[in-house]
Order: sequence, then C-alpha cells, then structure tokens
Amino acid sequence: MKSYLVSLCIVVSATLASGQLAIARDEASKNGQSSLFDSNNKASVKLIASAKAKRCKGDTKGAIGILNELIRQQPTNDIAYFWRAICRTDTKDLRGSISDNTKAIQLNPQLAAAFYNRGYDYCDLNNDKCAIADYSRAIELEPSWRDSYYNRGCSRETIGDRSGAIADYTQAIHLDPKFAKAYWRRGAVYVDCNNREKAMADYDSMVALYPKDGNSYGNRGYGHLMFQENLMAIDDLTKAIKIGPPSGVCFSHRASARENLGDKRGAVADYTQAIRLEPQIASHCWSKGNVLRELGDKTGALANFNQAIALDSNFAAAYDGKGMLKSRAGDRQGAIAEFTKGLTVNPKSVMCITDRAFEKMLLRDNRGALEDFEQAVNLAPKESMSYSSRGFCKHHMGHRIAALQDYDRCIKMNSNNALTFYNRARCRAELGDLDGAKSDLKEACRLDPEYANKKLPEPIKTSFLATTEKISKALVKAVADIPNSLMRVAKH
Repeated sequence: MKSYLVSLCIVVSATLASGQLAIARDEASKNGQSSLFDSNNKASVKLIASAKAKRCKGDTKGAIGILNELIRQQPTNDIAYFWRAICRTDTKDLRGSISDNTKAIQLNPQLAAAFYNRGYDYCDLNNDKCAIADYSRAIELEPSWRDSYYNRGCSRETIGDRSGAIADYTQAIHLDPKFAKAYWRRGAVYVDCNNREKAMADYDSMVALYPKDGNSYGNRGYGHLMFQENLMAIDDLTKAIKIGPPSGVCFSHRASARENLGDKRGAVADYTQAIRLEPQIASHCWSKGNVLRELGDKTGALANFNQAIALDSNFAAAYDGKGMLKSRAGDRQGAIAEFTKGLTVNPKSVMCITDRAFEKMLLRDNRGALEDFEQAVNLAPKESMSYSSRGFCKHHMGHRIAALQDYDRCIKMNSNNALTFYNRARCRAELGDLDGAKSDLKEACRLDPEYANKKLPEPIKTSFLATTEKISKALVKAVADIPNSLMRVAKH
C-alpha cells in the first residue's frame, strides 16, 4: 500500500479516501516554499484554509469550488492547483489531479509534494514508469521522505525491478527503522527471489517490532508458506487469527498450508471462513472449489467455481476448474470448451492454455496441442514447466531430440521436478542413452520416492505405448536399483 502526501507549508490534518494514508509534513523549506504564502497574501491563505476545512468535513465539491474561484482570481497560484489536485484525487478524477499537479509543477518546479502526489496518481493509473520518474524527482528535492522511497519501491516491484525495489525499501527502513510496511514489502520481494534467509529476517523484524499486531504474524506465516514450511505457517497464521482482527487472507493462507499437508477437510473449513469474511474475493471460492474437487464433491466444487465467475466474470481460473471437472468425467470436448472460455476472458491464462493442450493430446490432436504448448511458452518464458509440457508433447509425437532440448531447458531452470526427470529418462532411453536414462530415473525417484514403486498414473502412463523391450528392461532395472540406493542414503 502506497502513501499519499497531504501537506504543504501550513500543516493541516486531512482525511483521505479509504486505503490511503494521510501524512502531515511541514514543507516550508527553501525548496518547497511558495511565494504566495507571505504576509501580503492573506486572502490566498484564508481561501486555501477554507477549502481544506471543507475537504476535512467531506465537502470535496465545496472545496473544489473555493479553489476554482481562487485559481480564477490568481491563475499563477501553484498551491491552489496543488490542493485542487488532492481534492480531485478524492473524487477519483486521477487525470484531473495529474493535470493540476502538472500545472503546479510548471509554476513551481521545486514543489516536491506535487511530484510525489502526481507519481501516486500515475501509479494508480498503472503508469509505473512515470510514477518512478516523479518519485525520483521528489527524492531529489526532499531526500528525507521515507514514503517517496517506499512508493518508488512499490512501482519498481510492479515492473519487475526487484533489485531497485529492494534498494528503495532498504532506504525507507534506514530513514525509519520501525517502518513495518517496508519490511513487509522487502520480505515479499526476497520471497520472489527465493532468498529465504533475508525474507524471514524481515518478517522476524516485523514480529519483533510489533509483537501484538496480527499482521506481523500473518505476513511471516505467508513467508513460511511460500518456502513450504507448512507447520510453521499454520502456527503463525493461527496467531494472527487469534490476535485479530481475523482476515480472509490469513484463513486462505492457512488453508493452503493445510492442503499441502493433506488436511483437505481443514483446508475447506478455512476457505469457508475466508469466504465468510471476504465474500467478494473470487479466488477464495475458486480455491475451495479445487479442494472439494479433490475430495470428490463435484456439486460443491461446481457451485464454488460458478460463484467465483459470478464475482468476477474474467476469472479464467474458475473456468479452468470447471474444465477439470469435465475432464475427470471423461467429457474431453466439454473440458476444452471450458478452457477456451477461460482464454476468451483472459487470453494470457497459462493454466487454461496448458490444460487445453493436454486435453487435445488425449483426443489425439497433437498438432493442436503443440500449438497450445508453444503459446504457453510464449506467455510464460520464465516458467520451467512450460518447457516441460511442450517437451512432453513433442516426445509424444516422436520428436525426441526436440523433446530432450525442452526437458534440458526445464531442468536447468528448475532441478526439483521429478516428473521432468522421469520423462527425460524415457526420452533418453528411447534414444539409446541408457546410462543417462538410469541416472534421470534415479533422480526422479530421489525427488519423489513414489516413482520407485509405481509408474505415473493414467493418462500420462499410456501416452508412451511404443517402447522397445531393451528400453523397458533398462527402465525396470533402474527402478529396481532405486530402493537399494535410497536405503544406502538413509543408512548414512
């Protein structure tokens, strides 16, 4: 959550729209002083004070009226434009606010608060590049404002500049070592960077600074969840819920941790609570629907997927959930139709395009499947499983060399996926590289020992019907060697 700056020369408390933070700062510095605030311009001061008073009482329209009249009388009054911009932001007229802040900046290029607030408006309009430029200028003029660094960090994080975001959050913390939001956001970026040590250090700092704040434990619980530390996640999230006020997000995160531990009934109970607290959040319904589907409750799952769509008609994942229900029922065409609906509302849904591709494979539409997998790679070039899935399709079509290249790419990006090692083992075996196949199969079984006892379940298992007797024997031997290898590891 970014912070909006409301202060200039004469410090007056202000009430902002929900979700914004009012900050009072004295900006009567050599860089921010307006020439209009002097002993000879008492009328200007009085009118602006009157406008601010109306705004504080909720009469934004009246405040704008006063400022309009002042601008008519004094068209070069930068402070009048500045405050009208704030009032326009209150009414969600962000473009009008940007226009007024731009005018204030033209009249007074040293007005740091105008750069700051214009940056905030740009950010709300998803123009983070312009927001970053404005926050940077505000920092040049007033380098002591922690919120300028924090907000610029938020925008940098949005455009994928993680190192820049971390640097800005760090500077905000340097200026205010008790700035909880900066620890929270920096911790989240460290999670995205898979840096557990630094992420948990930030979350621990939040708990140390604010041990009676449920958000501290909720955020640390999220960190544990992201690093698959499910028991610790449940412990922290339970504390957050107990301290309160309870939030749907905490229940949803705890549900995910319980689901990871196999406690599907507990997950359903938590998702139900999340929906009760935040009934407008479509993802809560979708998540509950997925668990109900795994429990075999098709009716309950479908009801939750439909509810998610009712809340957000562009929620592609809910259509994907409905498609998976039809897929499990053997309705391949119906499943494809649902996945296609999801892609209609969100053409960038990798989930829908990938699941549709697998359905096409099962219908022997290999070319259509490969086209979908190609699109998935284009949509998510940094996702390792996009390459694994495309490789699987190429493998199924008999294009083993091309498939091997995709498997290699996936494993290079993520060496912890047992399925990809298993598939590459088969591909290598079919190409005559039995030593490579055996090595890959052992790695697959190390990552997931379940592979040591049984092959992959239907329908994946039946996708490779043509294997020679020599290849089969090599794979069987490799499987037989796995338990002994695992036992040796266990003994040591």
